[in-house]
Amino acid sequence: MTQTDAEDAAEPKGAPRALVLLGAVLVLGGACVGAIALYGRALTESDAAVGTLASPEERAARMAEAHRVFVAMSPAEHVAAAEHELACGYVAADGVGGNMAGAESHLAAVPAGGPEAARVAALRAEMAARRERSAGAAAVRVTRFIAEHPVTTATSDDDRAALRHQLAHRLDHLARLGVGCVHGEGDGDRTLRFDHGACDAAMLDRLTPAGVRPGLRALGFTQVRCGRGGASYAP
Repeated sequence: MTQTDAEDAAEPKGAPRALVLLGAVLVLGGACVGAIALYGRALTESDAAVGTLASPEERAARMAEAHRVFVAMSPAEHVAAAEHELACGYVAADGVGGNMAGAESHLAAVPAGGPEAARVAALRAEMAARRERSAGAAAVRVTRFIAEHPVTTATSDDDRAALRHQLAHRLDHLARLGVGCVHGEGDGDRTLRFDHGACDAAMLDRLTPAGVRPGLRALGFTQVRCGRGGASYAP
């Protein structure tokens, strides 16, 4: 078993719908604990069909209440909430993770030039550093995968397609570290798509540096791109 195979075996094979929806709640801006409480209440109060947390009316009411609470927060409360969001899912050993989207939503609500400005700047610097470390972790994973799964002229198209799917799946496990969701897209997963909200050409360069691109091309990837019509390149 290769190192990437061992890492893949140690990671969860798929999140239940409930956990996926919990992730969506956590991104909404509110502290982690409050979001979890809201999620738990949605589960216990909903009588809707399996797979649905609440009726559209209930969801709208809860979103309206969450928005009311959010806009009523003071700048100091927003900063404290951002710090709390960054502690959610933080992996201290690697210096990565945290709910970046939730933290940024609170920091964006703090007026510029106020007494919290220094704390806001420090938190944004920490977020940038975490993103750099997360991108480095992804680049290491891609490099290792390519080294452990060499492609030759004897490698069949089906085997290459399976390897493309495997690589996208393994990178998607890094979403919890701040890389964003990663998908194989199109016929045979020939596009490697990164769905991070801040994805741009520079981020693609960090995630898939020049040294790994011949390996991506050998695997059969024809495009690496950001989601939502952002930057892209052909390896």
